[in-house]
Parts: sequence; structure tokens; C-alpha cells
Amino acid sequence: MLGDKDFRTLLTKVRAAKPDAIFVGGFYTETAAIAKQARQLGVKVQFLSTDGALNEALMKLGGNAVENMVIYGMFDPSIKTPATADFLTAYQAAYKEEPSAWAALGYDATMTLGAAVDLATKDGGVTRQAINDAFKQLKDVPGVTGPTTFEPSGDRSGSLYFLTVKNGKFVLAPKQL
Repeated sequence: MLGDKDFRTLLTKVRAAKPDAIFVGGFYTETAAIAKQARQLGVKVQFLSTDGALNEALMKLGGNAVENMVIYGMFDPSIKTPATADFLTAYQAAYKEEPSAWAALGYDATMTLGAAVDLATKDGGVTRQAINDAFKQLKDVPGVTGPTTFEPSGDRSGSLYFLTVKNGKFVLAPKQL
């Protein structure tokens, strides 16, 4: 689906199934196109999406079709916390725009890698194995998307926010899980 532009054939089948909601697990370009085309076909269900759609361009591309869409993610600049204040200020000064979720995740990934390198250095040397071992030992590395700790599976533990599109902007959804 990445890069596709016409979803009408699929959406016609979806419309016939009369779903209660549609979950789009894609990036903002395809998510906006799917929402617009679904609305054009008369599909009036709730749309849900992933952090891949958590980008201001979603509203520019999707217009009214993405209004009330619910999206999960680990960061949005509208959510101010003590951990985000310095990051938001520095990012806006450097780039003259608010950071995206991808910028925040990239920042946290870099900070987490730095913490792993520091730990590996203390334990003897920076090798691939030493870095992998260090990631397993890291606990609550501070970050703008929340503290970083890895589960034994290698997945990052953390919290998600649910946001909704209201009047062309992301805002915290009324209900958080």
C-alpha cells in the first residue's frame, strides 16, 4: 500500500461490509488518501490510525475527511511535559517549526544509543555485542517520548497517547487507555 494513490476498489468492498470503524496502519499520505476516498464513497465510520499518520501533513492532505480520526503515538508537541520543554525550544529555534513524532523518536533513539555506548565503554569496549548487551541493561533512559527501557523481547516499553484531529489540529483524545 505504501505509495498507492487509489484505494477506491478496496474501499468499495469495505463499504459493503458495513464496518463500525476502519483502522489504517499506514503513513499520513496513504491514510489521508484512504480517508478522503472513503468519504467520497459515502463511508462515514470512525477512522483509527498509527503514529505513521501522526504528521501535520495528514490534515493538509486529508482535509475534513480526517476530522475526528484517532491516532496513537508516543509524542506530539501539543503535549507539554517537563521532559519535552528543552527539546521543543531547541528544535523550534533550530528548524523554525514544531518537531514531529519522528523527530522526537529520532532524538530519543540517539540519546539511548549514547547511553548504551557509555555503558559498553565502562564495561570494556564498544563492540556490536557490547552495545547489544548494554541495551538489555538500560533502564529508564530519559527522553522526550518517555523513559526508554527494553523488554526481554527487545521491544521498547512505554506509554502511548491517543490523539484526535479536531479543527485541523491534533489534540489529546478525550479517553486515554
